[in-house]
Amino acid sequence: MEEPETIEPEYFEIKKEYEIKLDDNKIRIEMNNNEIIFTLIIDLSFNKYIKRFKIDEFRKKYDISEEKDIIKIYNDLINYEYKINEKEKKIIFNNGKEIKLEEEIRLTNEEMIKELIYEIKNIKKEKNELEKQLYELDNIINKDKYKNEINLIYNTYEESECDIFGHKFVEKNKNNIELNINGNKNKLVSKYKLKNGDNKIKIIIKNKIKDLSYMFFGCNNLKNIEELKYLNVKYCTNFSNMFCCFESLNNIKPLKNWNVSNGTNFSYMFCGCLSLNDIKPLENWNVSNGTNFKNMFCGCSELNDIKPLEKWNVSNGNDFSRMFYLCSLKDKKPLEKWNIEENNFKSMFG
Repeated sequence: MEEPETIEPEYFEIKKEYEIKLDDNKIRIEMNNNEIIFTLIIDLSFNKYIKRFKIDEFRKKYDISEEKDIIKIYNDLINYEYKINEKEKKIIFNNGKEIKLEEEIRLTNEEMIKELIYEIKNIKKEKNELEKQLYELDNIINKDKYKNEINLIYNTYEESECDIFGHKFVEKNKNNIELNINGNKNKLVSKYKLKNGDNKIKIIIKNKIKDLSYMFFGCNNLKNIEELKYLNVKYCTNFSNMFCCFESLNNIKPLKNWNVSNGTNFSYMFCGCLSLNDIKPLENWNVSNGTNFKNMFCGCSELNDIKPLEKWNVSNGNDFSRMFYLCSLKDKKPLEKWNIEENNFKSMFG
């Protein structure tokens, strides 16, 4: 007697691929027949395979996690594509298609979540370690260009507590930067009691800086920024409010060779710099990834020449409102070749 023909369960191809955002990263979910593949996409240059699941692997048990983002991803995945009928051992798709399974399947929020979180945390740990090594290598290769220790000089006419860094900058970088103030080690702080005369403050950078926003916000006791030329800003995306309300800032030559090509947010960067009148050092900045230039030079009342910016590529910009508001501009023509809409051009000047 012939063996009865074994009928394999029919599987339905659900969806080839889609992505769900997780914090600043994405999880790509590829679904094909009875497989689900998760890949964490950290950035354009770093994709990391997480897990490939077979249907029968879903029965594995993991601890419950309170990671709401992961749970939402999981629920979105399940609710969008199919429902599980455990009692009848069926997968029911949204289009009404049903698949009868040979074995019982338990597919709940408790499953996969712990595994995904564990894998993601490991991947981020690996990525952070790799980035740290690359950053250190970058500084070694470019030892004449970049330094991990940057010296600044603050001056006060009497012993007093002064703003040395913006509060928001400190909050974002307190685990990434240490200080040496007049020879004494110190954690990154926004205020410090300075002595009369010159005070030497050294920034000790432990890892690359991605956010320089509010760094010197209102820091009018900052006298010398010469060594900012050694600051590695090539990984930074946010420069907003960096020198905002730094009223005495008038020399930005140390910024001349900054690599700001990854910068997207330049809003309020020099807003309220009342003494700034020469922006020629910025003429070769690559701001092609910039999207937000709102109030960038607003209130720079001494600024009258914007010709150095005429070759800037601002084609990705979407907000130029009040970019040069309250400046003493003699001529707006240098910017007429900028590739922006007419309404954006008009809004730049107030």
